Amino acid sequence: MSYPSAHLPTPESNDPRPMREAIAALTQAGIVFERPSRYQLKIGPANFYPGTGRIFVDGAEAAEPERGLQAFLKRVRQAGD
Repeated sequence: MSYPSAHLPTPESNDPRPMREAIAALTQAGIVFERPSRYQLKIGPANFYPGTGRIFVDGAEAAEPERGLQAFLKRVRQAGD
């Protein structure tokens, strides 16, 4: 699944490995995303925090039960189908 190209966030020099890996995976997959904070990546209503692996959806009362980059990628891909 890919989205129209846009300016994609790039890793910062002091980013921890989970953030760098998440940015690389999303970029390689051609998925356009935002980086609202140094700890958070966002695609539509889905928010991912690579440092903890937590996934939150806007408006939800709690985090998703699944965690991690692969779970986030799966969720994003399913939302695009």
